[in-house]
Amino acid sequence: MKTIYERAKAAQLETDNYESDLYLKDTPEARRIVREWQEESGRDGAITYFHDTEGAQWIDVPLAFDPFWQAKNQRSSIMDAQPRRRRGL
Repeated sequence: MKTIYERAKAAQLETDNYESDLYLKDTPEARRIVREWQEESGRDGAITYFHDTEGAQWIDVPLAFDPFWQAKNQRSSIMDAQPRRRRGL
């Protein structure tokens, strides 16, 4: 199953983010994608709507910005691969 971020990019929706939160410009297509994703994933809470400083409405999907998590996982993998120094007694 594709993530909501993958679906938004495939549909060429206007997106933005703040850290791990995904923002989708509110359009009928964006609402359709959100609705389908919610039905398939069983996630139906926490999605909110807001207006930017220019008055455009956006959909906020918390924790759904895939590049944030990919970078975080990559950093974790690098840290796990580094040898750990033992403290002296």
